[in-house]
Amino acid sequence: MSLSDNKNVPHFPAFTPLSQGHKKIFDDAYAALNPETSEFCFGYLYSWRNPLVLGLSRFGGHILIRGRISGADFLFPPVPSGMTAVSPESTARACVDALLALKGKKMRMICAAQYLADATRRIAGDVADILPQREYFDYVYRSRDLADLAGDRYQSKRNFVNRFKKNHAFEYRLLDAATAGICLGLQKKWKGMKLYDAPESILDEDAAARELLENFGALNLCGCAIFVGGEVAAFSVGERLNRDTLVMHLEKADTSFAGSYQTMSRLSAQRAVEMGYTYINKEEDLGLANLRKAKMSYHPAKMVSKYEIRVKE
Repeated sequence: MSLSDNKNVPHFPAFTPLSQGHKKIFDDAYAALNPETSEFCFGYLYSWRNPLVLGLSRFGGHILIRGRISGADFLFPPVPSGMTAVSPESTARACVDALLALKGKKMRMICAAQYLADATRRIAGDVADILPQREYFDYVYRSRDLADLAGDRYQSKRNFVNRFKKNHAFEYRLLDAATAGICLGLQKKWKGMKLYDAPESILDEDAAARELLENFGALNLCGCAIFVGGEVAAFSVGERLNRDTLVMHLEKADTSFAGSYQTMSRLSAQRAVEMGYTYINKEEDLGLANLRKAKMSYHPAKMVSKYEIRVKE
């Protein structure tokens, strides 16, 4: 479905709230684009639509996505629709034109992929500032590495997995809509444990997680869970990002079961291999030191760079 086929998206400068009715537009656009950045999949956008106040607009042959974070407005990179050829230059031009049209609002574009940053420099380097956003770089791993945990560098991870298997009789299940609903209990427990660390961000993350679990089937997600004594001890939720990559939106574990997270990570990776995915994208670290250390400890095969683009004053 192209953008012209859907009358629920208004022409710029009007925006409409993102809804499940827009899924087909994005699925078709992303299939043609074959994106690498974790924000470019509908499950992510839908789950964060309320915390980020996401809205859509038709902007030439592109879908423009506007949002707000910490009180500041932003744009995600334009998504080419079926109306236009998918080329870096055409998307870069849409990017700069949108920023210029909203210049009075001090608008910025975030999470722009490397190809878009490069194209913007080529065609509009004189009017645009392009800055790396390290806190948003995605961590991408070889699925087989995380499934096998082979070699000395993964010894500590294997130890945790072996400890969990030794101490707990567990059941492994693939997620469906019903099982995803059961995982809401562990999600609620996770929220309670984390709430005092950073209340606003935890509430937003919890809201997005619940959207994924409650709409698991409608969003065409995948995942798995570990049960101990009939209760959920860990679960993961993922989504197709491109033909080679599964993006892992959620990996949650009850840390009272030592090794539950490492075991869930390994089982999720084994499932990704079975599904034919070469890579697993585990999203960003948001600049949090502990999260960065944890993600680096799994030895990413590559990082996906992202950039902020602004028009110069």
